[in-house]
Amino acid sequence: LILTPEALLQRTVLLGGGIWMRFESLDISGKTAHALISVAAPVLPGPPPGANPVRTLSRISADFYLRQGGWTMTRFRNV
Repeated sequence: LILTPEALLQRTVLLGGGIWMRFESLDISGKTAHALISVAAPVLPGPPPGANPVRTLSRISADFYLRQGGWTMTRFRNV
């Protein structure tokens, strides 16, 4: 997975099929970064009033490395 610096700093990335990666925490140190990420999707059809419109599919802990202007995920594990 390769991310632009802007996508990583915005803390949310849209993947294919309406799936989102949300960065719950993000620690950047030089050319490395560590993030706790929720992989989420919208609830379809729309939920009833007051219900959460997004469902968390999984959570991962991930490490990134800055290479040629893009952040590359180098390692991850399910949380």
